[in-house]
Amino acid sequence: MFMLSLYLKSGRFWRCLFFSAGTGIAGLLAVMAIGAFTTPLLGMSPFSLAVSTVFGLPGVVGLLMLNLIWMI
Repeated sequence: MFMLSLYLKSGRFWRCLFFSAGTGIAGLLAVMAIGAFTTPLLGMSPFSLAVSTVFGLPGVVGLLMLNLIWMI
């Protein structure tokens, strides 16, 4: 809800929404591609896809940090 309110306040709702979703999905795909060679790997699940779509790159970084914390 916070991100959607920021998109509405910007005056360019659709542009912000599509840019955030595009960069989030691209970041998730990049982490998945790099994860094949390194330890942290994010799977393509409905939850990770939704987080990366709504929150963009900060959502992908958050998922990666949670994955690293819970891996220990």
